[in-house]
Amino acid sequence: MSKISYSILYIADIHGPKLIQARGIKRNLSLAGYTKVCAIAESLRLFGHRVTILSFGSPAEDSGKNFPAMQELIQQSHGDGLKVIYVRAIDIKILRDFYSGLYTLFKLPSLIRQNSIDTVIVYNLSIANLLLATVSKILGCNVFFEYEDSIRISRNGPKFILLKWFTGGYEALARQLARGSISASIELSQAFKSDRQLIIPGILGRDINDLSAYPRAGVWDSSRPIRLIYAGGLDHSKGLDRFLGALLSMNSSYPIEMRICGTGPQESLIKEMCERSGGQVQFLGLVSREELLNQLMWADVGINPHRSDLHNGGTWPFKVVEYLATCGTVFCSNTNYIGDDLAAQLFLYEGNSESQIRDALHVFFNQWPKLSTAIESRRKWALGKYSLEAIGSELNALLQEH
Repeated sequence: MSKISYSILYIADIHGPKLIQARGIKRNLSLAGYTKVCAIAESLRLFGHRVTILSFGSPAEDSGKNFPAMQELIQQSHGDGLKVIYVRAIDIKILRDFYSGLYTLFKLPSLIRQNSIDTVIVYNLSIANLLLATVSKILGCNVFFEYEDSIRISRNGPKFILLKWFTGGYEALARQLARGSISASIELSQAFKSDRQLIIPGILGRDINDLSAYPRAGVWDSSRPIRLIYAGGLDHSKGLDRFLGALLSMNSSYPIEMRICGTGPQESLIKEMCERSGGQVQFLGLVSREELLNQLMWADVGINPHRSDLHNGGTWPFKVVEYLATCGTVFCSNTNYIGDDLAAQLFLYEGNSESQIRDALHVFFNQWPKLSTAIESRRKWALGKYSLEAIGSELNALLQEH
């Protein structure tokens, strides 16, 4: 147990099931964030800290509706439900963050006092989050930034110099406010100068820990195809269109099946490419968490083809660690500086073009008979390294530093 138990306000725009129903949310903007935020909160609670999540609960249906504040409890395996407080929201894109952010600024002082908050964790940088962090620090709270997507990157192309300069100011302000940082990668951690830094490239929720306690069914052998899976957003920065172009234009020495789970701006393009594959690649679209876990356990290889020319080290997907703990093998673009221990568990390749990906796939499939024999050892490594208990211990140590 911790030496000191902290009362933590975790500012993260997530959507719980009760909120989704109440606000009629179909375009859930927090799909990836919800799982990891809840897992990090649970890992902190395991070490005796009290955690409350504050969320804008941002709807993105453009309905024009105004929604009142509300709360819900999300059940976790440890203790009482995780309390999530949602502020008022308006479903108009241009006003969404401004409206909820302004309302939260007025409510934050009383929320901190009523819940005896002494520590605030802010999930990623935005104008609203920086203002909330500023108010939190003025009120005497220790502020930690959880930084997983660089404010300087663009998912659709390079940013203009002026915009890079402006967003660089976000990081400069965060450095002044931060008591410490929790980053998804080494490069993201470099935005903060504090000695109190923790790099967490992933965390496994209880559902994966429970599911992955059992050996995988259907271990690969040469009598069946190699099963690939991609799960995540569908936009230019993810590089999935180029990966599919490479995969579908090559002659592999092994039969291959692939499934894709997710949604995003490139959905129509990805669906069209799947249709042209003659059944080799199936598009499943947006699936439930339960179904996603089933698909991950079906697969032999998780695909992470993020484009380095767009990400440039400015983000790191937690999904890679989930791939490791379920599929056991990850075909991963080398877009970031990561620890040697994690890098050793991945098949890393260089480049963003279809030809570079195709060359990497040839090497990968040539090595596949050997790679497939170490699936269970890689899964075991991930389950130990990134469990709730392991990450909770690291987070607890960060909070205890003086």
